[in-house]
Amino acid sequence: MMRKIVFYALAVFCLSSCANDDTDSAHGSASTALSNAADTLNGLHTNSTTLATGTSMGIFRLIGTGDYTTSQDNLSYTLGSGDIWAPTITASKILLGPKSATLCAYLPYSATATLAALPLVSQIDGTVNDICYKNAITASASSPTVSFDMQHALSKITFTISPAVSYTGTCAISNITIANAGILKNSSLNLQTGVYTNEATPTGSVSFNPAIAGITSGNTPTASALMVPVTTLTGTITLTINVDGVNKVASFAASLLPLLAAGSNYNIQVTISDIAMTVGSVSTVDWLSVAVPGTG
Repeated sequence: MMRKIVFYALAVFCLSSCANDDTDSAHGSASTALSNAADTLNGLHTNSTTLATGTSMGIFRLIGTGDYTTSQDNLSYTLGSGDIWAPTITASKILLGPKSATLCAYLPYSATATLAALPLVSQIDGTVNDICYKNAITASASSPTVSFDMQHALSKITFTISPAVSYTGTCAISNITIANAGILKNSSLNLQTGVYTNEATPTGSVSFNPAIAGITSGNTPTASALMVPVTTLTGTITLTINVDGVNKVASFAASLLPLLAAGSNYNIQVTISDIAMTVGSVSTVDWLSVAVPGTG
């Protein structure tokens, strides 16, 4: 059974309080005025060992009843020294009133993201490409802390590549292409609902360059791609890997990889020989969960 692996980014928002609540027509009758820098999401703490200083997340405050007659959209919070998150632009803070607000958050930050459409692209694995998010977070000035976990918006394919003992080349890998009629290159995620809007016609393939200079016998490096989730893959999946300047091709039944679920990591075992390339097992493995406890 495939298990969805959740990336945990436990964040604790420390909220200041203000005895003098001002009226701010831009944010509702109960929000503290921005200039007071109070009742805001400020000083977000983590004990992160996996997120680099300078990492930014985007936060949305949704329109709600009473206090929240307008939204605050895609405000950036950046991780600083001491594992403290703060508004990237000091004046651009999430404002909270006495009533509960609904928040959505994601990382890493993108200036083009909207609540209805967070862009997703199938591409080589990397910290800046791994989109994680959380919705339906509630916070208010009367609730001093808010914690949440983030989950992967994308799926992951990890290729474990091994040269046969008899292989005579250096086994340099310069390109990997995975192809099937159902494979998606682009999509967008509605942060409020968690619903994906995919490209109208599936691209049908994804290529990336892992830039592996060479593989010695007995060594099994991996190359990973982050993939837009796909609910159903059928027919045949074709894998093309450029090895020492030559494209080697192998195919396997989509029944071995019938879907690409968000938060799942699929491992494909590949063996390279002088004559051919073969695909061994296809399995679902843990996409490492990383706990990031809040220090509140």
